[in-house]
Parts: sequence; structure tokens; C-alpha cells
Amino acid sequence: MIIAFANLPNRAQFVTCVSIGASVFPLTIKTVAVTSLVTLAGFVLAEALHYVGMLGDFGNAITEFLSESETMVKSLQRWIHRQRKIMRKQFQLEELLKTVYKSLGKDRVFWAGLGVGAIASVVLDDKKTSQGLDENAVKKLKL
Repeated sequence: MIIAFANLPNRAQFVTCVSIGASVFPLTIKTVAVTSLVTLAGFVLAEALHYVGMLGDFGNAITEFLSESETMVKSLQRWIHRQRKIMRKQFQLEELLKTVYKSLGKDRVFWAGLGVGAIASVVLDDKKTSQGLDENAVKKLKL
């Protein structure tokens, strides 16, 4: 399958990737949104359990618990500082472009097609048809 895709001309690869990007991107966005909500709910639940004393002392917030363990917080701060330095070096425009061109290699058409498909799915998203309403139903609702 991959060999057959690699043998396609660039235009056919691009069109294929646009259709894949347009169909997969909305599902990806929904998955990320649900994951974020579950993570947020987990944090709120952990904070509530900690506040009532099931995960620590009664009445203390997680931030107070973290202030008690300063060595862990200091090591985390040092790690974040090192990562910030690395990111600052890597996210210079020249370095970023070098990394992108180097990592894409022969797959530029593939990733460009996926990106265009993802953008097209957002731009061309029609709320009326995605909710299953045709134009006549929408006109009836507006009266």
C-alpha cells in the first residue's frame, strides 16, 4: 500500500492527503477536546479530594502540598529552565526551517496535503449539514 502511494505522481499524492486530512482532522479535534475535558475533570476531582483530606491534610490545596515538597519543585523548575533554553535555541527561524526541511524530506507533499485538508475541513465546515438540517428545515426554523 505504501509502495503504491509512493509510486503515485505528486498531484495524486497531494489530493489523496487532502482528502485524508479533511476527514481525519475533525475526529482528531474531537478526541483532543474530550481528552482535555477528562484531564481537567481529573484535576478538579484531585483538588477536591485533596481539599477534603482524602489525598492530604484537610483544608489544604494542592499548591500548599507542593510547597511542602520544595526539592521536587526546585528540580522541576531547573528542568523547565533547561527546556526553555533548548526551545529558545531551536525556535530561531533558521533552525526551525532547517529542522522542518530535514524532517520532511520526501514527504513534503504528504504533509502539505494533510495540512491543506485540515484547514479546508475547518474553513468549509457547514454547521447546517453537519447537524443534519437541510436548507428547507433551516428556513422553517427562521420563520
